[in-house]
Amino acid sequence: MTDRARSERGGAFAAGPATFGALVFLGTATLALSVLWLVRAGERGGPGSGDPPQTGGAGGQRGLTAEELRNIEIFRRVSPSVVNVNSSGVEYPILTRPRADEAPGPGTGSGLIWGERGYIVTNMHVVDRRGGATVTLADGSTYKSLWVGYKPELDLAVLAIQAPREKLVPIEIGRSADLQVGQQVYAIGNPFGLDLTLTLGVVSGLERRIQGYHGEEIAGVIQTDAAINPGNSGGPLLDSAGRLIGLNTALHSLSSTSAGVGFAVPVDAVVGAIPQILESGFEPWFELGLVLAPDEWNRNFLQYLPEEARKGVAVVEVLADSPASRAGIVPVVGSSYVLGIGDIVIGIDGRPVEGRAVISEVLGAKRPGDGVELELIHSRQRVHLRLVFEEVR
Repeated sequence: MTDRARSERGGAFAAGPATFGALVFLGTATLALSVLWLVRAGERGGPGSGDPPQTGGAGGQRGLTAEELRNIEIFRRVSPSVVNVNSSGVEYPILTRPRADEAPGPGTGSGLIWGERGYIVTNMHVVDRRGGATVTLADGSTYKSLWVGYKPELDLAVLAIQAPREKLVPIEIGRSADLQVGQQVYAIGNPFGLDLTLTLGVVSGLERRIQGYHGEEIAGVIQTDAAINPGNSGGPLLDSAGRLIGLNTALHSLSSTSAGVGFAVPVDAVVGAIPQILESGFEPWFELGLVLAPDEWNRNFLQYLPEEARKGVAVVEVLADSPASRAGIVPVVGSSYVLGIGDIVIGIDGRPVEGRAVISEVLGAKRPGDGVELELIHSRQRVHLRLVFEEVR
């Protein structure tokens, strides 16, 4: 057969011996590279392995990026520290009950668990200064709250709930002094009443000034583009490690929905204010079923009582089915600096009471099962009662 005939029948393979050898070499190299690619793909769970790709390091979830895994972990870890706050059906503290036309309307917001004594931190505009709210934890359990105190300059309020300690997961506190524009942040809350919602964005600006509760200006505010909607108020703004860096407070929008401009009170200001609020506000001791008046309140009201009661501390709430209620302790009632019958604590465990600090010191060292001796002015007579610290449940 002639060379021309071989060319017509063999097509490309009709080339000379050199060309044929080159093509064989290329085919062998291609096959080797394909085998190597398939082996490596199988090792990393890629195409050809029968499994989807896996990311996120050892133990990571398949098909998720490292950033997605971090988002999931932050939401999982922080959610138990975030609560829903509903101010409809408010329980008002004693001596501050408003007229019917002054009562705030229903509202829904967010809050966070502060410490292990049942304190809930939220925005003042969520609950209004005259009342508490119903608080729902992440597990769905609901508690009526007691009003503790507030700081209008930061639109900040503190409530307290009687919940078992194992359900109280305090939020981890971070810092706001060293925040940088551009760093990633997360917001968790209950926008529009929806349960525990996560949004993310960045710090968009620092040292902003906004108009807060009743026109009070709040300085040093954090601006973020993480979606902040009605219902997010009082919820946490977190850094990329899941630590609290701000309390979500306001949004700037013409439609009352997120427009990428939200604001949070910096955590450093919140951390500085909470001890002041707890010291100057009403103090609940759920283990005894008592709520005690702050020192300023006592100075204002007890000056009208007999001298032996003037340095004492008034009982302003007695919780149902508690050691205090079973012992017959009666809260002080009245208004406009006129007091009715009620109990004043003037001694505890043999120590005279000259302000609430003594009581807090003694009770702070008690544990469930411990007893405490109270000396009271009860119906204008001195009485001694022994109560037992109970487990909060």
